[in-house]
Amino acid sequence: MAGVIGFGLAWRTGQVLNRYRYIMSARTYQLHKSSLITLTTQVSGPTLVLGIPVFVVYVIVASQMTQLHDLAATAPFFISAHSAVTTSCLIMTTANYKNLFTKNYDNVRKKMKCKRTPTASVMSSPVAVMRPMASVVNTFF
Repeated sequence: MAGVIGFGLAWRTGQVLNRYRYIMSARTYQLHKSSLITLTTQVSGPTLVLGIPVFVVYVIVASQMTQLHDLAATAPFFISAHSAVTTSCLIMTTANYKNLFTKNYDNVRKKMKCKRTPTASVMSSPVAVMRPMASVVNTFF
C-alpha cells in the first residue's frame, strides 16, 4: 500500500514539475527532475528488494506450501542485498557520485598492469583450448 501511495506522490510531483517547467530556469528544472528520479529509485529499489521477498515468505508460510520452502529459504539473500541496492541506486542516479565513480574506475583501470592477450578468432575444436582440471580426489597411485 505504501508503494502505491509513494508511486502516486511521485507521479503527482512529476506532473507539478512539468506544469511549472516554463516558469523555472532550465538549470533549476534539471536539478528538480534529477532529484525526483534519484528519490524515486532510492525508494523503489529497496522497496522491491525488501517487500517482494518478505511478501513471498509470508504467503508461503501462511499457506503452508511445503514444496516452496526452498524459495522461502533464499529470500534472506535478497533481503540482505538491501544496502547494496540502495548504494547502487545512489551511485547510478546522482550525477556527482556517478562522475566520481567513473573517474575513479578509469584511473584504476589505467593503473592495472595486466593486458589482454590476443586470441585466435578461429578454433578447430573447443576441446583444444580446454585446460585439464586438477583432480579433487587423492588416488595415491
